[in-house]
Amino acid sequence: MESVTFGGVVLERLMLPRCCLGFSVVLRNCEQRVAIENKGHKEDLQPHDNSQRRPPGPTVMFFAGGYLRRSLDVLECFDPSTLKWTILSPLSVPKSGLGAAYVDNMLFIIGGRNNTSSGNIDTASVERYDPLRDEWKPVKPLNVPRNRLGVATVDGYIYAIGGGNGNFTCHTSVERYDPKLDEWITVMPLNFARIGVAIAVLDRKLYAAGGFDGRNRLRSVECYDVDNDLWKLVSPLVERRSGAGAASLNSYVYAIGGYNGDTQLNSVERYHPASDTWTVISPLIHKRSALSATVLCGKLYVVGGYDGDGFLNTLEEYVPEEDRWKLVTSMNLGRSGAGIAVGWKPAL
Repeated sequence: MESVTFGGVVLERLMLPRCCLGFSVVLRNCEQRVAIENKGHKEDLQPHDNSQRRPPGPTVMFFAGGYLRRSLDVLECFDPSTLKWTILSPLSVPKSGLGAAYVDNMLFIIGGRNNTSSGNIDTASVERYDPLRDEWKPVKPLNVPRNRLGVATVDGYIYAIGGGNGNFTCHTSVERYDPKLDEWITVMPLNFARIGVAIAVLDRKLYAAGGFDGRNRLRSVECYDVDNDLWKLVSPLVERRSGAGAASLNSYVYAIGGYNGDTQLNSVERYHPASDTWTVISPLIHKRSALSATVLCGKLYVVGGYDGDGFLNTLEEYVPEEDRWKLVTSMNLGRSGAGIAVGWKPAL
């Protein structure tokens, strides 16, 4: 816990534990509140007063939306200390192929597709969930609709990477969101268009692995330098894959499962930036594409996805010391294409 002083008043700044790298929770200080008010932002976009925010509790995994023969509006969270899933307030609109991020003690749900029996609509909409109030509010939308995009956070900014709009448009474009200003700006595009791209953050660098460019499943991997606004190619994946999961743990970037154009995959490989090499490790127990992956309290998890026959509700954990995957539990509803993020447990 870190303190800052403003006007003689000591304010506390709360940080996620080091076990949950890549996600930070910052209760905005008075200077930030004044700046937002001066910009004329709406009342519902302003942060709550610090005195009204409870101390952080356990960290949990949020799992939002997804697809099960149609897009879903379900939001649930997983508490690793109890191995239990809790149903939370639903999204305002059912979405699949969406992204999720947790910043400033808020969960953001970004882009995706509303897939129904009457048709499909790719969306630019962004919603913000307050876990202390269990409620949703709309915020500034993306500049363009993005389905099956990649989402990650660095330095309190949210990045929306690639994705598609309709059946024939695959994006190279990348946007960055500032939660304090409620503003999306365009940054340097990818070298290659990618939908179903796997995104991970390691040492303040974004890694975009694989995906689909409209014609081929990809092996190529790009690394984004946030300080210089530059994407560069690094060593490609061992196996082409779209709809894979990605996460970073112990100085490695993991690319997990996915689809190679012929079949769903259970293969897993990890990248070591210092040597610029990918190494194949033990496979998943269940093959799965359109899965979700994250690190929660020092443990790498994958959840959900599609195995070629059905939609999965199982959660697997990787045990690095033994190079093996183990089944942990099952969520309430099997699905693919859901958004995943880590943050404080909701106050219910």
